[in-house]
Amino acid sequence: MFKIKDGELGIVNINNMIPTPISCLTEVLPLVKDKQYRKLIIEQTTYLNNHKRELLDKVNFFMLKYDTNKLSKRTKDRCCNFRLLEEKCKEYEKEEIAI
Repeated sequence: MFKIKDGELGIVNINNMIPTPISCLTEVLPLVKDKQYRKLIIEQTTYLNNHKRELLDKVNFFMLKYDTNKLSKRTKDRCCNFRLLEEKCKEYEKEEIAI
């Protein structure tokens, strides 16, 4: 996991990441009406943008352990099947381009 501002603003569960085509992403901030929740999202986004390298390094380290089967069974059991999800994401992108 990656703690956002030492966990103060939440965490990113790296083991549950899913690949998503950029064309499928939607900005949610304009839809958020609750002021406290909106502030939290802005603070989380700002922190993640400012610590992008640190997050990506942690993701790459995690994926290396995942790919080389060096995660504990408990952790591995809680992970998405990243390679299958990446394959399906690429298939989806090819289908979208063909349409």
